[in-house]
Order: sequence, then structure tokens, then C-alpha cells
Amino acid sequence: MTTGMIVFGVVFAVYGMAAVLAPAVGRRMRPQEAVPMSRRLAGRESDAARRLMDGSLERAAYHASMAALAAQDAAEHPLDVPKLRQ
Repeated sequence: MTTGMIVFGVVFAVYGMAAVLAPAVGRRMRPQEAVPMSRRLAGRESDAARRLMDGSLERAAYHASMAALAAQDAAEHPLDVPKLRQ
């Protein structure tokens, strides 16, 4: 009897969680939810990565260009973080 109740509890917990989580699995983001992307900055980033991989850009120069791109992206797309309730 006890074993049957344990098995029922485990099965119920697994299927119950699956029913709760199933709508979120495979859910695609709507365009309104996506983070804004600058195609210009993305192109510069991929170009720098390609140049790093083919050896035409040194590691220090790559890091400097990525830092500059990150600073420019932060200025163009500021992140609003809500304050925690105290």
C-alpha cells in the first residue's frame, strides 16, 4: 500500500510538472520581447571574430574592439533594471 502511494506520488509529480512546464517548452519569443539588435554592430562584431579566427587581427586588438562595441551598444540600448523592493 505504501509503495503504491509513493509510486502514485512520483508519477503525479512528474506528470503534474510536465503539465505546468509544457506551455513554456519550445515557446518562441515574440519580436516585442526580443532585445533590440543593431545590425551594424552585429556586422562589426562578426567581422572582428572572423578576422581573429583567420589571424589577421591580434587578440588584444580583438578585445579592444569588442570593448568598444559593448560600450557603444550600452549607450545605444540602455538596460532598465527595476529596483528591488526593500
